[in-house]
Amino acid sequence: MASPSKILSLEALRGYMCLWVVASHLLQMSGDRLNTGLWATLANAQFAVQTFMILSGYVIALVISRRPEPYRHFITRRFFRIYPAFFLASCAGIALHGVYGALIHQPWSSFFSPDTLHYVTSNWLAYNANIPGYAAAVLTMTNGVIPDNLMPHVAVAFIGVVWSLSLEFQFYLISPLLCKRMMPSRSGLLQFLGLLILFVTLRQPLFGFINNAGFPLSNYIAFLPNSIEFFVVGILSFHLHQWCLHNQQALRSLLGENRVSLLLVTLILFLLVTGNQNRLLLKGNLLEITGHWTGFLIWLLMLAWLVDGDLGTRGRLHRVGDFLLNSKLPIFLGSISYSIYLWHVPVILSVQWGLNRFHLISSWQYCLLYTTLTAIPLTLLISWISYRWIELPFIKIGSRIIDQPQ
Repeated sequence: MASPSKILSLEALRGYMCLWVVASHLLQMSGDRLNTGLWATLANAQFAVQTFMILSGYVIALVISRRPEPYRHFITRRFFRIYPAFFLASCAGIALHGVYGALIHQPWSSFFSPDTLHYVTSNWLAYNANIPGYAAAVLTMTNGVIPDNLMPHVAVAFIGVVWSLSLEFQFYLISPLLCKRMMPSRSGLLQFLGLLILFVTLRQPLFGFINNAGFPLSNYIAFLPNSIEFFVVGILSFHLHQWCLHNQQALRSLLGENRVSLLLVTLILFLLVTGNQNRLLLKGNLLEITGHWTGFLIWLLMLAWLVDGDLGTRGRLHRVGDFLLNSKLPIFLGSISYSIYLWHVPVILSVQWGLNRFHLISSWQYCLLYTTLTAIPLTLLISWISYRWIELPFIKIGSRIIDQPQ
């Protein structure tokens, strides 16, 4: 069976990862008191973004494979796909700069630990000292390549998530060349991967930096050379999936008449490797087990599930997967996930400003509760509007520009 141009289960995965990001910001922006167990896992959505990067590598390889086109056409499509909604959400974040500052003084001053309060305050002061410069960096999506010692905290300016959009477009700029170099039939693939491994080994002294507040993560990984492996894994995953599709009969023979589930094998191997740490899973401490490999593990499970589906492997585990990944609600959330990703921080800021103005958040617990109950439905509504009236129309505009006779 041929892979479709859009795999709906991947849309659902994107939706779940986006909800993880929203949950992390709800927790982080309502106080930093819930930092153990499942709460700690939810608050560390950097691994959801890692999964986004791998997914992006897979999808771009799929797009380039299914629809080869000139580089100019590819970049035009990508630009109109991500920039219009990004521009509007970033403008909203810039307009809410004053609200961000007001929240720092009250209520965040009583909700946050001293270290977190110092971090968010230093961010705001840096932006406030040069609003035009930071706004220009964000709106041109160059904030991910500007060194932190030149513009502190620029990667996460105004709405936080902008660092990953800068990273994404950096990937788009080189992805046609990268995908070409990573074609399985090319004799230079192994040499390319060898050079990539060497580069990843040496990149810390070449490109590594830590920002002044001691929070290196976003500023570090917003620069493509420091995150290239996630996109490469996505591209390689696409070619591996295609190989599986083209060799279904051989794989069915290898796995036997009962078709051993690759997803089940992956889960069993994971549990065997983690050993006596498995009890931490019952407490929600996933990150204490998987650490920096969390994004790769999520993707490996997803890829195993896809291949099982291609081979016709069925069972209770796959019925659960069908429910989680092929139901209408997660697919819908996946379709509007890009707008959710962009708009949830401006919505949270606005909601918290309103709640504080009416003295409805006397503690971090009430702040988290009322912000969650209000911000989530508002974010979903605004995101649906953004998807329907911004994303889709501009995607069509990009296509019309490309299709115009030269």
